[in-house]
Amino acid sequence: MAVLGLASGWPMVLVVFLLSFLLGAAVGLVLIFAGKKRRSDPLPFAPFLIIAFIITKFWGLEIWHCYVLYM
Repeated sequence: MAVLGLASGWPMVLVVFLLSFLLGAAVGLVLIFAGKKRRSDPLPFAPFLIIAFIITKFWGLEIWHCYVLYM
């Protein structure tokens, strides 16, 4: 997370952090409802950090503005 914070900058690291949690939760819920995983099974967090970083590089500023505007 520190390297992603250095690569993305101060306000965008919050977007990376928020998106990674949302992506992980969404995929985790889909896997639980599909019967592939149980609640006690671990789910790796690094792929969601990487995907969130890539999304933030392309649309981070728009996501940040929407977050600040509507929260």
